[in-house]
Amino acid sequence: TIGKLDNGLTYYLKKNTKFEYKAELRLVINAGSILEDEDQLGLAHFVEHMAFNGTKSFEKNDLIDYLQSIGVEFGADLNAHTGFDETVYKLSVPTDDAKIFDTSLQVLRDWADGITFDDAEIDNERGIVAEELRARSGANMRMYYQSIPVLTNNSRYAKRSPIGTLDVIENSTYDALKRFYRDWYRPKLMALVLVGDFDVVETEKKIKKLFSDLTTVKNPKERIRYSIPENKAPAVSIVTDAEASGVRASIYYKKQETVVRTLEDYKQSLLQKLYTGMLRQRLSEVVLLPNAPFLSARAGIGAFLGDKDSYYLRVALKEDKISEGINTLLEESERAKRYGFTKSELERYKALLLNNADIYRKETGKLSSRYYLEQYIDNFTDHKPIPGDEFKYKFYKNILPGITIDEVNRIGEQWVKNENIAVVLNAPNKESLVLPSENELVEMLNNVTTKEIDRYNDTLGNIKLMDFKPEQGEIIETSYNDKIDVTTWKLSNGVTVMVKPTQLQNDLISMSGFRPGGSSVVPDSLYVSARNAGNIIGSSGINNISTIDLKKLNMGKTVSVT
Repeated sequence: TIGKLDNGLTYYLKKNTKFEYKAELRLVINAGSILEDEDQLGLAHFVEHMAFNGTKSFEKNDLIDYLQSIGVEFGADLNAHTGFDETVYKLSVPTDDAKIFDTSLQVLRDWADGITFDDAEIDNERGIVAEELRARSGANMRMYYQSIPVLTNNSRYAKRSPIGTLDVIENSTYDALKRFYRDWYRPKLMALVLVGDFDVVETEKKIKKLFSDLTTVKNPKERIRYSIPENKAPAVSIVTDAEASGVRASIYYKKQETVVRTLEDYKQSLLQKLYTGMLRQRLSEVVLLPNAPFLSARAGIGAFLGDKDSYYLRVALKEDKISEGINTLLEESERAKRYGFTKSELERYKALLLNNADIYRKETGKLSSRYYLEQYIDNFTDHKPIPGDEFKYKFYKNILPGITIDEVNRIGEQWVKNENIAVVLNAPNKESLVLPSENELVEMLNNVTTKEIDRYNDTLGNIKLMDFKPEQGEIIETSYNDKIDVTTWKLSNGVTVMVKPTQLQNDLISMSGFRPGGSSVVPDSLYVSARNAGNIIGSSGINNISTIDLKKLNMGKTVSVT
């Protein structure tokens, strides 16, 4: 159920019984650090902290004390986060007690317009927020914020990081904090997202009663959607940090965002999934090569920041093959753009997407509430569609057979261009590491378009998992334990099988097997080999079929073996 109150507040309600008597509640504010004034840097996040330090219904720490008394733990069940463009308050609560559920809704109502902002509590919280800023300033966070000016071409995002500045956090006026709350916490910028084991009709009535008197703001400030300027030449950021754990590179080809409004738009997003999904498959094959030039790599198309989407390439690099790894990544992307994909690759990936959609359709009611939460929040903040699992499966089933290889291959030309490119290279700060320069990275981007690159060769052919099926054995003994509803079969080959029916999933069966032994019974000289035997066997394929080809054979099938 999706609805909107007269004051503009949007609500999303979804019954989900995956976890009995449990609900996930979210208050989403379509406002974050990007909207801060110069005297408010970091205060969007500070407001989030003050939500737990006193509201109209709960003085000071009474809120946390109450929630902990009903089994809600801070961090696991009670939390919040502030981003550039949104703030989200999170509660996980029981629903088997109507009074507790109603009080939880009141907490959301208080956060919407009832945070008290006691001056003494603000001052007490400054040190906590400042310490969180310091704690968050780990290597990855430091490098990320250093690269934002390059990623966003010195846009407003470069000057509005959610963590803010220490000076503002420690010295801002009380009114600067309250002003952000007054300006941006208003019904038209709010959404309630509730998913869990509750009565939707009754809960909708409660929301209307509790939130309808939220007042609208007269002469509200405009909620600006800030843009990211285009850049003709590639922008490069090389950031090192003594605490960095590895060498990573990201390459972004930015493009104006596209809001999916029509079925044709939705088909375009499907074409993008096919293109980048097949490219990821090729990159995963490179990782398995002897002396592979990188540790892992990914590709995709998705939301970037502000008004931009991006086609992105990300790679975890080997310290002795940094340039080689980046070049190989670019070559694989160029190979896909120049020659496209093969029909056999496309048919396999079509089968994979359709099968995945079928799994989600069949598992309705058994999926995590967070699966739905993310869709509803993205719909409110970024206008992403919520097609529903049944619709998605039917759409895929109808559309996928008619999608041609030419349609998919055109995606590369549409996205991989020689403008609006940003490159970020992050690495440990150590003398032994040889990093390419900014100019060398730009040369790699330029040179790959004229390199001699061979077409991709799909080697799967007509491989079969096995030429003949094993001879069938028989069950020689059966027993049943009615206390735990487990049936035990003894097979003619000596294997014992224990079977228990459950309702944890609708259409999935989980199997595991073991035998006595393991690394504890081998001599010391073989311990390392024994400990790694499972990983080695799992990466070695089966029946003279490589791991790469084994994955290809099973694409579109619901099977996973580890």
